[in-house]
Amino acid sequence: GARPVVRFEAGPAICEWGRWSSAEESSLKELVSELGEKSWATVAERMGTGRSKAGVEQHWQIMTGKRGQGPRSKLASKARLEAWHKRPLAPPPPQAAPPPQ
Repeated sequence: GARPVVRFEAGPAICEWGRWSSAEESSLKELVSELGEKSWATVAERMGTGRSKAGVEQHWQIMTGKRGQGPRSKLASKARLEAWHKRPLAPPPPQAAPPPQ
């Protein structure tokens, strides 16, 4: 299901958490060009939209193809989950012999 959109006001900028706007993506491109790919806290602060440093870094990775998004990555996640559930289980512990009568 879709995540709810949360509005966050930070000074003059308003961020609707959830989908990124084209204006946010443009700002992210400009700031990464200026500051590089290591200053995520500064990028997030200078964007002024309330996005976290992790959020801007992850979105940059999605934009540049370094992080999966969409149906293919969802299928990969589903395949990993199914493989985990089908993994062999550890054998049961040995049963103690019943006491002699």
